[in-house]
Parts: sequence; C-alpha cells; structure tokens
Amino acid sequence: SIDIQMISEGVVELLTSKLQQLPHDVIETLKVASCFGQINASTIQLLDLGQFVPDMEKALELAAKEGIVEKAGPVFAFSHDMLQESTYNLIPIDERKPLHKKIGVSLVQDPEVANNAELCTLAVDQINSCKDMDNILNPVERALFAR
Repeated sequence: SIDIQMISEGVVELLTSKLQQLPHDVIETLKVASCFGQINASTIQLLDLGQFVPDMEKALELAAKEGIVEKAGPVFAFSHDMLQESTYNLIPIDERKPLHKKIGVSLVQDPEVANNAELCTLAVDQINSCKDMDNILNPVERALFAR
C-alpha cells in the first residue's frame, strides 16, 4: 500500500511537471477541459465564445500531440484519469468554483443550448459543481438557466 502510494505520488509529480512545461494557453485550456473530463467540438466552440482562451481547439490539438489528451473524432479526452486530476489540481482551490460557474454560464448564454440536452446537462453539471458558493447565480444568470 505504501509503495503504491509513493509510486502514484511520483507519477502525479511527473505529470504535473510535464503539464507545466506546456505553453500558457495550452495549460489554461487543459484546466477548463479538466472540469469536463472529455470535451467535444461544439462545447469548445461555445467556450471559445466565452473567451476563456483564444483558440481552445488549437491548444487541445497541441496537448494531443504531447499525449496529454487523445482525440477521437470531435472529442478530446484526457489520456489518463491521473492527467485530468493533475491538471485540475493546477487550478487554485479558491478559483475552482468560480471557473465552474463561468463555464456553466458561458454555455447557457448561447440560445441554441436550450435545444441541446447534452449541452444543457453540461451547463447544469458545472453549476452544481459550485453549489456551495454564496449567491451562485445573479437574477440574469438564473433567467438563462430557466430557459
């Protein structure tokens, strides 16, 4: 048990080191992607509009070349759960819930999301990830989710 834990900690440190060597835009894109686990092209397009990082798809393509994520058609997914976890842990704890909120609100701002059950579910999941925050949504944001 101790040996396994030590190996796991070493792997996490190695992965974190590899992640931190990537360009800033790629790291920021991976942080957003780590909130999902896997992310598809339509979600990326909506998040690009939310101005998280310029050209998220290009950043994810670079991450795929580095083996951090894998691409299967329009979907990018982390190559390993530990990569996703290591990336998510790069987000300071006090910034995680605000990031989930920003993602959720970004997704519902597009009127077409209301007609897409998958995107609606993603948006609600993001808001649920920050449910312990005080006053999660302002009245305008609540109206967006009510649509």
